[in-house]
Amino acid sequence: MASRAEVRRQVLGCRRCSLHAQCSRPVPFHSSGKVVIVGEAPGETEDRLGQPFVGKSGQLLRKVVDEVGIGSTKVGYMNAVSCAPHRTPTPDEVEACRPNLDAQLAVLQPSYVVLVGQVALRAFRPDLRIAWMHGRPMERDLGWGNIILWTVYHPAAALRNKAMEEALWRDFFALTYHMVHNSWPQTCCVCKGEQWVWDGDGVVWCQKHSPEQGQGRLEMEVETVR
Repeated sequence: MASRAEVRRQVLGCRRCSLHAQCSRPVPFHSSGKVVIVGEAPGETEDRLGQPFVGKSGQLLRKVVDEVGIGSTKVGYMNAVSCAPHRTPTPDEVEACRPNLDAQLAVLQPSYVVLVGQVALRAFRPDLRIAWMHGRPMERDLGWGNIILWTVYHPAAALRNKAMEEALWRDFFALTYHMVHNSWPQTCCVCKGEQWVWDGDGVVWCQKHSPEQGQGRLEMEVETVR
């Protein structure tokens, strides 16, 4: 297996797409821990400083991580796309950067990978929407071991929308609970029932409802986590 220094050099020297020509530098992973947070791509501040999640939205996310108690376990940060596109990355750019994403996760080997926003979710499950998946676990075998994928809304959306900010906090509280108990209090958003199953792709759905357009989403009761 490659060392962390070798993986960082791989990311910094990447030329798999045209984004390397328009960014200041690729931004590799920063730190490591039981939890690794994967964003969509570096923003303007991250591009300038060469470190993920240090801009305005990144500061909000780090605040949430610290205040719900996850920060005490030491957290790693990285992006699905390592070069700043100064816009939403395209599916082709996400695919081109996938070897970098895989290499960084393989060398860090977290237990939980938090996917921040639709682009990060698309890197693993392009068939799913974040509105269906935020705040719920997905099991995934990445070759070197099984992990839990956990999706949250992007903090940039949370800065613009109070409901999104509340969902961001709620979903991180749910993650904290899951890390402690390996389960989480849940009710179906349709029937408020508590019967749920894992599907063949490791996603949780209510037994009584299909995932069509978010039907059967399992909702977290935040009060039980606090």
